Amino acid sequence: MSALRYGYVAGPLIGALWAPVMAIVACITVSFLTGEGLKPALIPCAALGFWLGYAVLPAGGRELAPRLVRAGLLAAVPALAILLAGSAIVAAEAATPVFAVALAWVIFVLASVWPVHAMLRPLPPGRATRHEFEEAVIRFLTGFGYVFFTAIVAVPFYVMVMTSLKNQSELLQNPLDFTIDLSKGWELLRSYQELFVDFNFGS
Repeated sequence: MSALRYGYVAGPLIGALWAPVMAIVACITVSFLTGEGLKPALIPCAALGFWLGYAVLPAGGRELAPRLVRAGLLAAVPALAILLAGSAIVAAEAATPVFAVALAWVIFVLASVWPVHAMLRPLPPGRATRHEFEEAVIRFLTGFGYVFFTAIVAVPFYVMVMTSLKNQSELLQNPLDFTIDLSKGWELLRSYQELFVDFNFGS
């Protein structure tokens, strides 16, 4: 347990836990926005998060990790990126456009780098005090809580609104397609018109 108090142990572990969550969020977000199927590979995402958790640690500290190990790990990012980039977030179908995968990668990178950097800001690379270690863990748990509770509140409302803008045949064809066809114009609101005009829901 005392090994966790070292920044070069706790940082990569926090990164390895955070990155797969953000990969799932990125895939769900892009799937909702575009209707394209994407899937994250959790082990490559965790590996990228592990490296990220080490890379964002401050350079200074009271007790530094061996310089050669740190330099080697930081230099390994090009090889790691080439190895894992094609497998961390992938299209569920061959016909999925490259744009959807690229958008998921942008969301994944932004939602991983900035929060992990903020979580690990108080953590030195070497041995951390109890306060520094607990602050990093609390920041991780707080961020995870925000993501989790936002998802369980926002996703049902999003699904409810998107399905209300579709007719019954569209819902039966693909119940998991939450995109809307803006070319329909006011026809999108037909179900609301039927509800308030034909069925007098307002009264």
